[in-house]
Amino acid sequence: GLRVVDDKTKDLIVDQTIEKVSFCAPDRNYDKAFSYICRDGTTRRWICHCFMALKDSGERLSHAVGCAFAACLERKQRREKECGVTASFDASRTSFVREGSFRVSSAGQQSDREDIMKQLQDKKKEVCGISAMPPGNASPPEGAASPGERAEPGGPHAIPRRHAPIEQLVRQGSFRGFPQLSQKNSPFKRQLSLRLNDLPSTLQRKTDFQTKNPG
Repeated sequence: GLRVVDDKTKDLIVDQTIEKVSFCAPDRNYDKAFSYICRDGTTRRWICHCFMALKDSGERLSHAVGCAFAACLERKQRREKECGVTASFDASRTSFVREGSFRVSSAGQQSDREDIMKQLQDKKKEVCGISAMPPGNASPPEGAASPGERAEPGGPHAIPRRHAPIEQLVRQGSFRGFPQLSQKNSPFKRQLSLRLNDLPSTLQRKTDFQTKNPG
């Protein structure tokens, strides 16, 4: 990244995360100016930045910034080389497998380990089934369940789910008190679909018309 600090107040003026740099050079027309084009690490956009030097020349500042960019790039390449992270495509799994120094085993070793664990589990199940059978190849009684059926579906450490009491699950009847509430002071008003002639405004106009024109 690039950080510009004020020499007197030590205030941070520019704090920019830079991903790539494609151009860094002084300006041809102004001795105090220089610019660089970089890909911003936050917005992932190529942006051109221009600066005006106050004390030194633009060429000197451009050289200093270019050396800083080169040092950062060299450090980044060294860090990637030491980490040794690679990406390979596994055709059998049709997916990309990321490998690096922080991973102990590769994709092939992991699949081999999974196969071995499956074989061990199968052998363990076979041994348990043979030991559960009584000698003489006698068939188990009809009421007896197999070891797989005796096991709880959630496992021995499973916590049973809480259920509502039976009183709350009983179906309740509909409320039948609306006929008694159909009074003028009731907060519940029965709404019926009104026809055009039954609207209060239409009835009011009819009443007013009949009052004005009795004949």
